[in-house]
Amino acid sequence: MSQNKLTVEVQLHRIGKCPVCGKGQMLKGSAGWTCDYFKNLQDKCIFTIFETYSGYTLCEEDAVALIKDGRTMKHTFYTSDGKPFVARLILEKNKVKLQSENRILKVRCPNCGGRVIETQKGYACENFFQEESHCPLYIPRAFCERMITEEEVCTVLEKGHTEILDGFRAQGRTFSAYMVIKADGTCKLDSAVCKCPKCGGQIYTGIKAYTCGNYSNPDIKCNFMIWRNVSGHEVTIDEAKILCREKATPVVTFKTVDGVEYAGRIVLDSQWKIKKG
Repeated sequence: MSQNKLTVEVQLHRIGKCPVCGKGQMLKGSAGWTCDYFKNLQDKCIFTIFETYSGYTLCEEDAVALIKDGRTMKHTFYTSDGKPFVARLILEKNKVKLQSENRILKVRCPNCGGRVIETQKGYACENFFQEESHCPLYIPRAFCERMITEEEVCTVLEKGHTEILDGFRAQGRTFSAYMVIKADGTCKLDSAVCKCPKCGGQIYTGIKAYTCGNYSNPDIKCNFMIWRNVSGHEVTIDEAKILCREKATPVVTFKTVDGVEYAGRIVLDSQWKIKKG
């Protein structure tokens, strides 16, 4: 056999009949395994098993298992942020999909009490996938280009909201917000905190401070703000609400420049300025 003929046979290595059309053969190519059935532009098959899925590179044994059994063995795949997870590839509705071994979090769904499952793309109540007892709770792995940690997910499930999270991006702008479970049971980003005690406007979270939305209103120009860090103490959302409502926070812990801790309160004076008391 000539070298040219040998090369052609290697390039056209068949691993079995196409499971989608049943007419062509699955051939190995540069990107994976593709059905070779083509009669004309209207009568053809484009089914493909790609060589790589979520960081895992398939071997021929995996491709054969997919076309013959409709599923591979379990393997280790990787999320977009590099986190490993165990799953298998399955053939479903003529497409290759990931079927992950879902991990269950320790916290329960605040809506229905169901178990919260870690999926390939995020975290969901087990009843999110049910039609009759559907629960809307689903938290994606990323909001506005920022990855969400499991600790942050557990916090929003337990408390109903997180503290302020930095590093979100939208329309070329970096902003801060917090995750919150809304009245309809969904998890969303929000930046609204409470009413401004000075002008009645809306207080929003910012990168460095809680600020009044009427700051840019030419008719009001409200300059009320609460710095997010006051003498080494990170002001929580609940503390900001209490301060605006009662003009004083509960006792908190401050730090001097040399790290010495001391107790005190954050208070509003008669001019709506932040003081320590």
